[in-house]
Amino acid sequence: MNGILNTINTNPRTRRFAAFCIDLAAVAVILSLLYGVAGFPDFPAVAAEMERANLAADPSQAKEIAGGMLAMFNAAYLQTLLVWFCYEVLSLLMLGGSTPGKLLMRLKLVPVNGNRGRLTGGLFLMLRSFLKLLMMYLFQGFPFLLSVLYSFMDEQSRTGYDRIAKLTVVDRGEQGLIENV
Repeated sequence: MNGILNTINTNPRTRRFAAFCIDLAAVAVILSLLYGVAGFPDFPAVAAEMERANLAADPSQAKEIAGGMLAMFNAAYLQTLLVWFCYEVLSLLMLGGSTPGKLLMRLKLVPVNGNRGRLTGGLFLMLRSFLKLLMMYLFQGFPFLLSVLYSFMDEQSRTGYDRIAKLTVVDRGEQGLIENV
């Protein structure tokens, strides 16, 4: 067990992936609470419509049900992405360039080219999160997947949206970090 923890603590890609998993779990809890309180995003209704389409005897009726189910899925998917976007933007701004996952893994987003000031840095953090949202929404995440896979080839583990926003993820304990992202 200690060997696994040392690997997580030393490998930046592993730490970044672990931070993502922590954030994913946090967003899943938020979405569950939101569904319990407000009834959205309504993925159970999407599953019920899918089952109804599978059980439909008439192919034209199944096609009509499937069309409605896809519209319901797109609405629930967009609501999920918007919750993720709000979680990420608020976390990054309130925790100085970290989400709770990044904070636990001692990671932080910083500008590649030095101090941008709080306002400009905050705008670039929001731009990064918006690009991530856009990549997830367009084509149901395929550009996002390519961007994340690119991080495994990049020596600094930067994704495509990190590069566009001119940000990099660093260890919070590194000397010389700029506090005003």
